[in-house]
Amino acid sequence: MAIWRSSLRQTAANDAASIVVAELTAGILEDQSGVDARFSELVESIFADLDEVAKQDDAAYEDSGTARTSKRASKTGARKGSGGKGKGGLKFSLEQALNMTMNSGVFEGETLGDILDIDVASAESDYDYGDGERDGSDYVAWLASDKNKNDYTRAAARVVADAEGLSL
Repeated sequence: MAIWRSSLRQTAANDAASIVVAELTAGILEDQSGVDARFSELVESIFADLDEVAKQDDAAYEDSGTARTSKRASKTGARKGSGGKGKGGLKFSLEQALNMTMNSGVFEGETLGDILDIDVASAESDYDYGDGERDGSDYVAWLASDKNKNDYTRAAARVVADAEGLSL
């Protein structure tokens, strides 16, 4: 298991422990005899979900053309030659960008394409976003703006924003 995957395993264990405690407190787990089995089952299930998302992120990263090729860069985390701002670094096709799943933020778990389709009412009621004044396309425009410090997400959102004619 890659070192960074071990942090996924730790997250899975933490989440599983929280769920088991909640189930014990709520009386869902009646006694201690099933706790170990339930904990192990949850860890494996949660880890599998996290690992799948990580693999999708890895594939999207590889497909974006920004994967590091230098052995030194991969060991040190350096970004030499990966192309930063203005160097044509992060590149997404429209399909890749629309299918990129958000792994944080108010629309976590949604793709950029799905976010575009969220209207004002749904953004407010389902995601507690926009104070009844903004929709999913407003969020995509924000992601595409310089206010978003995540280069990877911003690059994908800019492809979508350009295709949709969103103003930044």
